[in-house]
Amino acid sequence: MPIAIGRISGSRGRFHASFNIDGITYSFVGGCHSAVFRCDGATLWYDNKEQLVGQRSFEGSLAETVELRIGNIRGPVISGDLDAPVTGTNLNGSGLWSSSG
Repeated sequence: MPIAIGRISGSRGRFHASFNIDGITYSFVGGCHSAVFRCDGATLWYDNKEQLVGQRSFEGSLAETVELRIGNIRGPVISGDLDAPVTGTNLNGSGLWSSSG
């Protein structure tokens, strides 16, 4: 399973995750609660780049770490230690993958 290192951050009800893979920046943007959080060393685990396109559902948790599963049980996972802990909460909804570069 390939991995990529990037970042994820959230504020004002949205989060943004970005990862550079083979010179292309893949971004996932979704809605979340209003907590402000940041992880500059997030890891993206994925099987293939075709998983990193289009609209996808997600679910996960946020506390001292972020753990976000995108799509189904075999979908990509974003995880990492937050730069500063936040009050624990669950995340779920839908988001959109995009790429540039």
